[in-house]
Parts: sequence; structure tokens; C-alpha cells
Amino acid sequence: MSVMDNPASAPSSQEVRLPSKQEILNYFTQLRAVVKSYHRAVRAIAYYGSRIRNCEGWTVLGYESEDTMRLELDVPESTFYKWIKIGTMLPGLALEDLNSICTTNLELMTQIDTELWPEYPWVEDAKSSSPKEFASLITSRNLKNGNGREPMTYVKHKVPYSAKEMIDKTVKKFQDDHNIATPGRALELLLAENHDRPALLAGFVEIRGMLGALVELMQKHCIVVPELYDAVENIRTVCAEKVTEAIQAARSAKGKQDDRGRQDQVLAECGRESGAPAPQMDDVERPAHLSRLQ
Repeated sequence: MSVMDNPASAPSSQEVRLPSKQEILNYFTQLRAVVKSYHRAVRAIAYYGSRIRNCEGWTVLGYESEDTMRLELDVPESTFYKWIKIGTMLPGLALEDLNSICTTNLELMTQIDTELWPEYPWVEDAKSSSPKEFASLITSRNLKNGNGREPMTYVKHKVPYSAKEMIDKTVKKFQDDHNIATPGRALELLLAENHDRPALLAGFVEIRGMLGALVELMQKHCIVVPELYDAVENIRTVCAEKVTEAIQAARSAKGKQDDRGRQDQVLAECGRESGAPAPQMDDVERPAHLSRLQ
């Protein structure tokens, strides 16, 4: 008689055996090996797939399109196109280099200005740096080259379905009202409200854009006054610095609040254990950081 034939013999929830620590370690060992194989596989897709794309090699192979080839290979669409894009944007990287660099740093490398590639050992830096360190390195080198662009990433949050349309419309309206280039920048300015007034920050962005339009108008009408161009550019730079300073301060303040919260929690726990009141932490001075905003 099987377990299904005799429900009374089926194990109850109390009798379910949890895996031992040794079994869990074995699961993780196997998982780690699979992940390493996966990393090698997607990087091979980037390397070989981008080379097939560059010459539209699927036609030689008898496929109607690149996607027909993908379907035959049975690779998920998002994985296939993400990694071929990375391979296409990093054509100088050998497969060995691709295998030695973490995924986030590879994505950051696709945002490096072409003119900066010969000036720095990007591949070695990407291999030895954490994503946070590598993003900061790209930003600092951009600044040395005369621009304040930071590498971009994505922010993903789960929200109630009914709230999505409201959030999108709010960000879009704020972007349109203040002539902000991207929804991401508009969202960042909105969130900076905890530290500064977003309308004021957006005003600086709008003024900077208007000054840029003024320069184009001057050029169109062949107004050649170097001092005037310098004065306009100085104002644009100040506007950019004010926005960047406020945003950096807001980021720093948020990080310190999180650190302060963790420190206070630990100190409170220590105080409860010893019977003594938890000591107060002094505020840390906020570091200043100015850069040109693009």
C-alpha cells in the first residue's frame, strides 16, 4: 500500500525533515558551480554573438533573422540581447577579460567615453574594483576630462499597480514643467525634497538649459563676443554645481541617517544588556562635493 493509499502514513508538517547544515553546504557548492558556468555562458554569448551580429552572420547560417537564430538556440530574449549588446559595445575585450569582470562592471564599462579608453587601464581597474568603486572612478575621470557625467543604472521598486500611473504622471509632469532632460533626473530632483526644495533645484536645471539655448542663438546670429560666452558658461556651471551639491548632500544625509539608525540600534541593545542608557552619537560633518552637471 502506498502513502497515497494510506493518508494516515503520510508525514505531517511536524515530521518534515529540514536539511542538515552539511546538505545546505552541498546545495550551495552545487549552486556556485552552476552560477560560474552561467557566467561563462552569457559572456560567450556576448563575445561570439556580437561577432555574428557585426557581419549579420545569421544569413550565412541560413536563418531569416537574428531572432530566428536565437529561438533555435533556445536562449531567453532578455539574456540574449542584453549580452550581445554588451559584447557589441566592448569589442576590444577578449573572452578571457569578459570572464574576469563582474557583470555590473561590464555594464558600467559600456558607458565609458570612447576618448577616455586609451588614457586609463580600464580592464584592470574593472577586474580589481567593486561596482561602487568603479562607478566612482569613471565619474572622477570624467570630471578630469571636463564633464560631470556619472554612470547610469536602474532603480526598481515594487508598487501597487494602481499607483504606477500616478507615479509616472507625477514624474512626467515635473520633468515637463521644469524642462528636465530625463525622467530619471526628474525623479532624483523630486526625491531630493527631503534635503532641499525640488522646484528650486529644477529651476537651476531649467535656467541652465535656457542659457544653453541662448548660446545656440548667439552662434546662429554670429555674435562673436568671447567674454559673453565665458560669462554664460560660468552661470551654467554655477547652476550645475548647485544642483549637484544639493543632490550629493541629500544622498550623503540619507546614508548617514541609515548608518545612524544602525548605530543607535546597536548602542541601544548594548545599553539594555548592561542596564546603562545608550550613549548619543555626535553628528558627522557632511562632506562637500561639487561637480559639473550634464
